Amino acid sequence: MKLYDNGIEVSQIYTDENGFYRIDLEENKKYELIASTKGFSAKEDIYADENWISEEDFNLVLIAE
Repeated sequence: MKLYDNGIEVSQIYTDENGFYRIDLEENKKYELIASTKGFSAKEDIYADENWISEEDFNLVLIAE
């Protein structure tokens, strides 16, 4: 997966063997998370504002391209 801040790639994230991952985000920023693998992809906008719960699970659903 790749994490973008204002269109600039800021991190590549790899899942573990169970598909889990961890992302550390700065507060009050908007990010775009893009995941892809072998003909599937997902994109999610993330707003790390005062309502963001960093310990909460966040799932992406990959869809056929």
